[in-house]
Amino acid sequence: MEKIVGIVVAAGKSKRFGEDKLLINIKGMPILYHSIRKLHDIKDIEKIILVVRNEMLEYYKEKIKDWKLEKVYKIVLGGEERQDSVYNALKSVDFYCDYVLIHDAARPFVSIKKVEELIKFCTEKSLSAILGIPVKDTIKVVDNTTKRIMETLDRSKLWIIQTPQMFPFEIIKEAHEKAREEDFVGTDDASLVERLGIPVYVIEGEAFNIKITTKDDLLWMEGILSKLELV
Repeated sequence: MEKIVGIVVAAGKSKRFGEDKLLINIKGMPILYHSIRKLHDIKDIEKIILVVRNEMLEYYKEKIKDWKLEKVYKIVLGGEERQDSVYNALKSVDFYCDYVLIHDAARPFVSIKKVEELIKFCTEKSLSAILGIPVKDTIKVVDNTTKRIMETLDRSKLWIIQTPQMFPFEIIKEAHEKAREEDFVGTDDASLVERLGIPVYVIEGEAFNIKITTKDDLLWMEGILSKLELV
């Protein structure tokens, strides 16, 4: 059986939210707990690395114990950017593993079913893949200065990308190292792998796997919670 390590990235500063969004409660437990719990409950994920800000390190060490999340075997410090935080986690892997599954801590509504589907695809085909959903709206390229429409994109080829994202360990590590050498900052981990000329595939996710970014996103939570059971 392949060894899979989960990385949960929780080192952001929540600038757009205005307070630490990961501490917002959902059904009595913070957002971060639910995001970790989803990966924790998947039997194929052997261990989890949590990435946090320096000032939250001791706090989360205690909370992980209180929450009985035994698969979280290591908590590491994040970096200046999300990409740096993921790289710190990759560097901290001190045992052999086949795959890494990277998840944003601010996505507590991802379904176990979809994560398992992602894992099955990657392990059976020895490939990299990510979750995403097809774009429904018309997307236009607009000149930021004049606001003139420059192009209307073919939405049949456009997807909104989510996490988790899953990669063979050696490939994602090489992709991050190459990006650091060349001072390249990608919009997600998949973009770093794409730069190596290695294909990355998309598994269709679910619309409710939203990322909590601003307080407006909390307005969606009541509707989502009415459909889902977060336990």
